[in-house]
Amino acid sequence: MKKIFEKRDDATILNRMTGERCIIVCFSNIKELFNTYYEILGDDLFSLEYERGYRIGKLRLQKFRTSNDPKKLVDKLLEIYEYMGAFKVIEWNFDPVRLEGKVLIKNSYMAEIFQGLGKTVCHNIAGYLAAIIEGAFKSDVMVKETKCLAQGDDLCVFEIRGRKPVIC
Repeated sequence: MKKIFEKRDDATILNRMTGERCIIVCFSNIKELFNTYYEILGDDLFSLEYERGYRIGKLRLQKFRTSNDPKKLVDKLLEIYEYMGAFKVIEWNFDPVRLEGKVLIKNSYMAEIFQGLGKTVCHNIAGYLAAIIEGAFKSDVMVKETKCLAQGDDLCVFEIRGRKPVIC
């Protein structure tokens, strides 16, 4: 009988793209984790998720800044998330002069977790996008999800806008 998987002596699997240890977790476990957090925190979970995504984006930028071309850098950082199964990018664009853009995503794991909730839920992806676009293009931006699979839309859509400076 052929084995489905091989046991590793050190129980470590390294992601070839990131060089980091990866832990394979069933989607149902991730879903239960986030549903528990949502039950405890309510909508405050989504603010935390934006910040978590933003911090992860900043860390990925530091680790993978291999190109001076901002578009190639963002492509690479999006590819890492796609590779890990977080989402699939259909299209993305950003105009660094006008400080605006859009990202279209399907198969968001957060939207799948909260399917039917009736609101946008992919705040961690929005935070991740904000961090990598800010870092790559050296622009101060905010990313907001305007359409979401969790509220019945066909895709998750993220609008990118430059932040207005605060004048005191």
